[in-house]
Amino acid sequence: MRSAPSSFLGRAVVPALLTLASCGAPAQRAIEDLAAIHDPSDWSPLSPASLSVAPEHYLAERPIRASGPGLYAVEDHRELEAGILRIIAGAPSDAPGFALETSAWLAIQLLHDDYAEARIQAAAIMSSFAGSWIERNGVRLKQPQKVDGEAYARAAQAFLDADEAKSRPARLQALEQLARLRAPNPVSMVRTLTGVARRIHRTPLRTSDEELAFRYGAACILAFLEAGATDSDTNVAKACRARHDLLAQYAYRSAPTSP
Repeated sequence: MRSAPSSFLGRAVVPALLTLASCGAPAQRAIEDLAAIHDPSDWSPLSPASLSVAPEHYLAERPIRASGPGLYAVEDHRELEAGILRIIAGAPSDAPGFALETSAWLAIQLLHDDYAEARIQAAAIMSSFAGSWIERNGVRLKQPQKVDGEAYARAAQAFLDADEAKSRPARLQALEQLARLRAPNPVSMVRTLTGVARRIHRTPLRTSDEELAFRYGAACILAFLEAGATDSDTNVAKACRARHDLLAQYAYRSAPTSP
């Protein structure tokens, strides 16, 4: 079992996820179920789990019975986890709030899951998201500035304050700043990404402003992949490094001007 901070996983993220997943689309339900099969205190396997559908719906092409929300035994955690991740891989990457929060959950999976193949799968899905933003939305990044926890917290608070004030210019300025900063640790970045995503989901950006949200998301994903490149499993580390380097090759080609 890999370590995970209980205060973050148990209290800060799970309630937000349940709100986001309430509309019931398959990929959104899958994210909810991915959280449900893990103990929120340390991301260890959990059974029984409160799932939106029976496990067989993730494992069989044609489930033999209809099912709905319920408490289900998880007989093979790794197999179910892989099935859920296959559904998440089809999640829409063009809805900023949802895509950014999905990326935060995948980062938790990458950094804290106990199964190497699941970590590799999470890295692949995140990379696909970032690649689509770079290609489709023209995302370009500047080399990140590493800051301490206090400075990063101030940048995050600036976005929250701008969001509360309903100030579009301040909101965009704060997003741009976050996209240029590197948090002191991945947990801080996951927490902030989740909070920003939740606010964007609640108050969507204008279509013309979405590139900036994707820029921030891509910057986070590159940081998560860089962290994954230090994984104790050689295959995970190699996969994360290769994906990071490929994305960076295109993301840093030319930096955007301020919006």
